[in-house]
Amino acid sequence: MSGDAPGRMPEDDDPDLTGVPQPGRPAYTPTRRELFRPAELLGLSAIVGVVVGLTVLLSTREFEVAVVFAGLSFIVALVVFAMLALTAKPGTGDPGSPGRPGDHRPPRAGSGGH
Repeated sequence: MSGDAPGRMPEDDDPDLTGVPQPGRPAYTPTRRELFRPAELLGLSAIVGVVVGLTVLLSTREFEVAVVFAGLSFIVALVVFAMLALTAKPGTGDPGSPGRPGDHRPPRAGSGGH
């Protein structure tokens, strides 16, 4: 570590990790999938909110109660979907892949399977 502060890695001083474009290096441009991820989360949450709102409206026939339930379910679904998106591992594009290359660990001994 040669005099570095505890807990700091040599990569911490790498200017590429700051997000600021460096002269002579291309700036990071997010992929189309990364750009539309927030819209996907909002769309799925809106669908959940509309379904819950319609269900409550058709069962109670009270518009105000249906709007409250639709709004609450939209917020809860948005938070849940966002938390699930944060915990998901970025894949390699292969549906059978467990995650990033090198993340795969062999099964533990005695874990069944046969």
